[in-house]
Amino acid sequence: PFLTAVAHGLVVLPDGRNVHIIKNDVLLDAVGDFIVDRVEELANAAIREKGAFSMSIGSGTTVKPLEQLADRVDFSKVHLFFGNERTQGDAAGKCAKSGADVFSALGIPSTNLHLVPELPPEEAAEVYEASMKAMPREVVGVHGTTGLPSLDLCLLGSGADGHCASLYPNSSQVLVSPGGRRSFLP
Repeated sequence: PFLTAVAHGLVVLPDGRNVHIIKNDVLLDAVGDFIVDRVEELANAAIREKGAFSMSIGSGTTVKPLEQLADRVDFSKVHLFFGNERTQGDAAGKCAKSGADVFSALGIPSTNLHLVPELPPEEAAEVYEASMKAMPREVVGVHGTTGLPSLDLCLLGSGADGHCASLYPNSSQVLVSPGGRRSFLP
């Protein structure tokens, strides 16, 4: 019942993964509650089953609600990756920097914060992908078909213009992405 009141839709990908699409104008606080409850459920299940939980996060409104999980998840076993990070200029590291207070409040060890390197985007993507692939399999899996790193959860928001993770509709990054054989940082 809660999901039907809040979610705009549930999409099941061909490989069986579920994608929840939530409208933020329907019960705004309920969106944060849904995120918190879902992260708690997935994190605790992964920690119980394999000893670790890996999640990619963006910044801003998708990160702040996670503070509510301080006493509900063992954050010493949570690994955070950054899926909307800038790699150069004044905005480099914005996701990690904007979430620093939340990560500290949750007690996430600095060794479990997997920062995107400050390099030119193509090089940063290659280095980050390689570092993810080198992680222990209980932290980062590998997709069986593409060979790309596979996390337990990718938590993304979207803007009013439809952008997601700094990938804007009709941008060159979106237009060249079909095929899914390579990680890309915008």
